Order: sequence, then C-alpha cells, then structure tokens
Amino acid sequence: MPDRILVVDDEEAIREIVSSMLTSAGYSCKQARSGMEALAVLNSGEAFELLLSDLMMAELDGSPSPWPPSATALTTICSSPLNASNCWPRSAGPWKIDA
Repeated sequence: MPDRILVVDDEEAIREIVSSMLTSAGYSCKQARSGMEALAVLNSGEAFELLLSDLMMAELDGSPSPWPPSATALTTICSSPLNASNCWPRSAGPWKIDA
C-alpha cells in the first residue's frame, strides 16, 4: 500500500496540482479544503504518513500548529519578501525564505 498523504489547502487548484503530482509519484492522497476539514479527517481515525498543509488559511491555519505531532510539512506562498518575513515567524522555525 502506498504512503498516504493528507493535502490541506484552501485553494482548489493548489490541492489538485499537489495531489496529482504526488499521486503520479506513487503516493495515495486525500484532500481537505480547510484546516477544520483536515482536523475532522484526522479525528475520524484515518492514518497518514504525511500531512502537507498550507500555512496561511482563513479559518484554521498552521500557526500555531493545530496538527497532531507527526510528520507535517507547512507550505505557503508569499507575494513579497516583506510578506514572507511577516508570515514565517508565526510558527516554529528555522525556515529558509527564498526571495
């Protein structure tokens, strides 16, 4: 059975692209369109080897991390270096910011 990844992003296009790429690489993906939906999936007892979540979402984001202590990767897109420097310190680091 392939490793399972929960992909969490409030933008449908991003979720679809990421899930498609991971599925093509042999992973099994499930999508959640919000942090609240992701928590419901996790609380249902489904197991995942990785949770890949957008850092900045409307109702529940990744800062501070609401996710259970497991393999979690946080991602986000910032429109400028100033925005990036403001969003990354919101969660535990260290982080590399490419501007």
